[in-house]
Amino acid sequence: MKKMSGLKRSGLLCLLVIYNILLPVYSHAEDGICARVKIEIRQEMTLERQAFEAHMRINNGLTNITLDGVGVDVTFSDENGNSVIASSDPDDTHALFFIRTDSMENIEAVDGTGTVHPDSSADIRWLIIPAPGASDGLEQGTLYYVGATLTYFINREEHTTEVSPDYIFVKPMPEITLDYFLPEDVYGDDAFTNEIEPIVPFPLGVRVTNNGSGTAKNLKIESAQPEIVENEQGLLIGFEIEGSEVNGETATPSLLADFGDIAPNTCGTASWIMTCSLSGKFVEFTADISHSDELGGEITSLIDGTPRTHFLVKDVLTDLPGRDSVKDFLAKYGQGYKVYESDNVDIEVTDQSAASTLTGSGTTYTLSTPVNFGFMYVKLSDPHRGRKIIREVTRSDGKTIRPENAWLSKTRDENNNWLYFISLFDADTTDSYTVIFDDPSAGPQPPVLQFIPDRTRDEEQQLGFIVEASDPNGTIPEFSASPLPVGAKFTDKGDGTAAFDWTPAMGQAGVYPISFTASDGELKAIRSAVITITGSDSDSDGMADYWEMKYFGSLDQDGTGDADGDGFSNLDEYLNRTDPIFSDEVIPGDISHDGHISLQDAILGLRTISGITPVTSVHKSADVNGDSKIGMEEVIYALQTVCGFCNEIVSE
Repeated sequence: MKKMSGLKRSGLLCLLVIYNILLPVYSHAEDGICARVKIEIRQEMTLERQAFEAHMRINNGLTNITLDGVGVDVTFSDENGNSVIASSDPDDTHALFFIRTDSMENIEAVDGTGTVHPDSSADIRWLIIPAPGASDGLEQGTLYYVGATLTYFINREEHTTEVSPDYIFVKPMPEITLDYFLPEDVYGDDAFTNEIEPIVPFPLGVRVTNNGSGTAKNLKIESAQPEIVENEQGLLIGFEIEGSEVNGETATPSLLADFGDIAPNTCGTASWIMTCSLSGKFVEFTADISHSDELGGEITSLIDGTPRTHFLVKDVLTDLPGRDSVKDFLAKYGQGYKVYESDNVDIEVTDQSAASTLTGSGTTYTLSTPVNFGFMYVKLSDPHRGRKIIREVTRSDGKTIRPENAWLSKTRDENNNWLYFISLFDADTTDSYTVIFDDPSAGPQPPVLQFIPDRTRDEEQQLGFIVEASDPNGTIPEFSASPLPVGAKFTDKGDGTAAFDWTPAMGQAGVYPISFTASDGELKAIRSAVITITGSDSDSDGMADYWEMKYFGSLDQDGTGDADGDGFSNLDEYLNRTDPIFSDEVIPGDISHDGHISLQDAILGLRTISGITPVTSVHKSADVNGDSKIGMEEVIYALQTVCGFCNEIVSE
């Protein structure tokens, strides 16, 4: 029995959000109608976990007799010899182990119908993944025995061989709870004004809590970009994730949130930084998760229940003694509020808005509120209606309130008017705070470009659209675009708009990313859009001919095929603009990226180290030790795997 680590086991998350946008009725500009858009955000969570590999070799030394009706029954028992349930059914939640045949050589089945030909050997490997309940939470691990019964027929005579059990220790496992957070009001261009307002980024937050007795190792969540799945009014609106931050670290442009290890009874937090091109309000927010049946489905899932969703009030910072410096999530909780801390603490927050007042004039105000032990939240009308910013807030005992815990916001009322607010979050309070307002910077500000959606056209079909920008300082922006496709024109009209016009010719099918720039002479704003020219599809398989010729060299492939065997059809690869030739799944040590580890990988690794083969010709994701290089560790790993000596690492 071989312990494994590294097998890719993932949970697929799906976040569904409904977004309302208020649009003006132009016969009565003060009136509005509500448009609704539904977006979907797909994510994949992976983490390392324990698994085992069972291996059996059946040797038929007879030179002229076939072994028929070959069957293998893998059995499991506890340390007292009592049988325990193992199942290949991913929905059998009573099983303590999930088992499936991982590979077979020189035999087509082991269910009682297999055949081993004369003078040959059959090789069978099973993947075994323990269910969360198999460890009993024991730190030293729980002992189990794994054996097998082999049956076969020789000349219609049945033979049975009992394989001596081997032992395994199932270690404690993590138990993951997911909480997602999203604000209700988000801000982009206001459909009720002529000027173009800047887009304000907002967080899509997650807290990953480990309630189990084992460490969640190397946990990662990778997000896809938001996808609009319902847009009945056909709004020109865009949602985008621009980057992420994890556990308070500096944000990066990556969609991958790498949490590292999460110890028992602790948690990790992350936020994806999102934008929306139009101001509006999220009104529904749900999340669901599915598990790969091939790796145990519900049996082996380490995620507890369905992810919970919350509407975020603000990402704040609980600054009590002993707390960390990572932002926490202040969110709605029923009719009240709760703060979900990065220290794995959930505490209800007292809403003191109704008992609080804000009085003053000019730039200095006093916020009066009842003394409170514990966390409190106050939301009051902003006397400056968003025209000033908060410079500082000081509590009457001299404590300076962190900038994260005092903020301004706005939302529309039932008459489509903006309501402006000032909010405060604090703990163990006094009865008053001094709030100092200030004027926003009057310095130069860059132009604001209107959202530019991606577009798709066929060859010889005209494409035209307007690009629009405004400048907060009153300057009329100048436009440029690069790189322009051959034959395309981009004309600056000199009035804050520019026109793109292109009729792609035959043979220009392809994908054209274009950057559009608006400049006021000092500062500039840039937006990118992708224009896809689909070309002809002479074989009507849903994939453009130019794309098939580019990757396959012919039109022989169809949309239902899976040329690289990665589980995504050729049509899916075409629609998602991914490579249909190379699989998206990467195996550590598979330097040649052909889907398995062989002596060829070790040879290729040695040639790379010696400089005979260029680094660009190998697949760096086959890296074993995390240094993003192909070196002797990868060569040794490949050789050990070929020889059967390698201990791997399995990931959920």
